[in-house]
Amino acid sequence: MKHQKQDRRVNKSKNAITNTLLRLMETKSVSDITVSELTEAADINRKTFYNHYSSIDSVIDELENNCSNWVLSFVDDVPFETLLDDPAALYSGIAEGLQRHNDLLHLLYDSGIYARLYNKISANIKEAILKKSGSKFREDFLPTARHLLDFITAGAVSVYNSMYDDAHPATLEEVKAFFEFYFENSNFRSELRKGLK
Repeated sequence: MKHQKQDRRVNKSKNAITNTLLRLMETKSVSDITVSELTEAADINRKTFYNHYSSIDSVIDELENNCSNWVLSFVDDVPFETLLDDPAALYSGIAEGLQRHNDLLHLLYDSGIYARLYNKISANIKEAILKKSGSKFREDFLPTARHLLDFITAGAVSVYNSMYDDAHPATLEEVKAFFEFYFENSNFRSELRKGLK
């Protein structure tokens, strides 16, 4: 019971820190936010902050990892065969999941720290798909599979980014329509099938 109470206290402190940082990021650059300002606004002391984080950058890093894990959760329930049969559904499903966290991702995009998150999301999607493939690809084809997935996933994440472009934000429907168009008119599926055992 004591451990549970301690966990709740830790979660409460970390939530206060993260939520306060996000509020501050709405009005100023993350590089201009100090630990003192953050702890004062969150109504916690500096010692509590340093019990959980080494710097503001480590708070951002945890936030990025959480966002990246959400993306993985959108991939987890999709069978590998979907990548071969209907890849547009997989990448559109990820876009739908990102849309559910639109406000947070838009804030991260506007703050200029989205590039790191972009790289984590790309890498995690590719690794999740490769993990799902298990031993379905021939060993000699694995480098090609990695390159194909790098290429497609980096492109897909760039398309996701277009949803946060203030000048011309893409709608979810436009993003999904693009994936339908692209995968219908590309050799992606047939190239992947060539590498199956």
